[in-house]
Amino acid sequence: MISSASSSSRPTATALAATLLLLGCGGAGAKLSTRPGPVLARVALFPLENQSGASAPMRELLEPVERALAARGLEVVSGEIVQRFLSKYRIRHTGGLDRPSAKAAREELGVEGVVLTTLETYKPGPPPRVALTMRLVSAGEEPSIEWIDGFARSGDDAPGLLALGVIQDLKVLEREAFTRVASSLAAFLERKGERAPPCARGRRYRPAVAFRASSLRPDQEYTVAVVPFVNRTARRGAGELVSLAFVRQLASTPNLHPVEPGVVREVLLSHRIIMEGGISLEATRVLLGALDADLVLAGELLDYDDSGIPKVNFAATMLDRGSGEVVWQSISHNQGDDGVFFFDLGQVSTAQRLTCRMVANAVAGMTGRASARVSDIPHGR
Repeated sequence: MISSASSSSRPTATALAATLLLLGCGGAGAKLSTRPGPVLARVALFPLENQSGASAPMRELLEPVERALAARGLEVVSGEIVQRFLSKYRIRHTGGLDRPSAKAAREELGVEGVVLTTLETYKPGPPPRVALTMRLVSAGEEPSIEWIDGFARSGDDAPGLLALGVIQDLKVLEREAFTRVASSLAAFLERKGERAPPCARGRRYRPAVAFRASSLRPDQEYTVAVVPFVNRTARRGAGELVSLAFVRQLASTPNLHPVEPGVVREVLLSHRIIMEGGISLEATRVLLGALDADLVLAGELLDYDDSGIPKVNFAATMLDRGSGEVVWQSISHNQGDDGVFFFDLGQVSTAQRLTCRMVANAVAGMTGRASARVSDIPHGR
């Protein structure tokens, strides 16, 4: 359906104006509007990609997102229209947007952007846990990440006095998760929010080992292709979750511009690049050439436990396009209770939040900002 509130409702004046402006721009892969005032856009809401390993009410979870965007005067294309589009172009993977799909979405659905959601954890508990990453990708010939944010929380993250803050109901937690991320996206579209809110950091989540070449300059702009990490764990899809965490953090860094993961996946498939033992120098050159990227970031995930106290262990390497040399390398391993001594204060309860903090510290070292003063971020990030 196409909705402000229902499939039968007429488009709002602002949404119609945005659509007319879009059609007047032709089919080029331009970014979302940069004119003064609120961003007016017609966006497609793709079905979420479920990487949680559990069944979830896919359509129901996205309803708060659709309502939040429609309330801001955006026209949201979703439901049956999107399903027909996906079937027509045989699109099964909705965790990324490749170039043919982005071009078709702009031309056929008349949208400026596509909202993609990856559900990373969905557990009834006790306590319940929900984690997700959402991003807005521009539609057109060259899709790019316009906005990205995430949420990860356990029901017992903020128990408060007499445990009154404990959330026992998974539905309550999922509503908070999707409403908060939808509000972040809406704020960005209204020019009131960040393009990529950063993850929290903290000294205890710094890499155990790190190397950074002097040729990697903090004042230079780089395009970075992040490939899915080689997954050595029993957690299915965990390598893609860690690589997505890097994409999110790179997007929050002014001089680093991650390539849309769907485009990276498109190139990997088209060139039949398999990374069972890690990415080779030859594969790196092919990948960087096809993407016109400056750097490629690859890695290996050795541990990803989100069953109790979370535990994450990964190694990451970045290679330069011109020289083929390693310009940055990092090894990180942490548990959710690292540095916690009294009453579980400060404990990180989800693998996604732990990964987020570890990656934030790794990227800070990559850019030479590791010693910067960092304040913590509220629950959910």
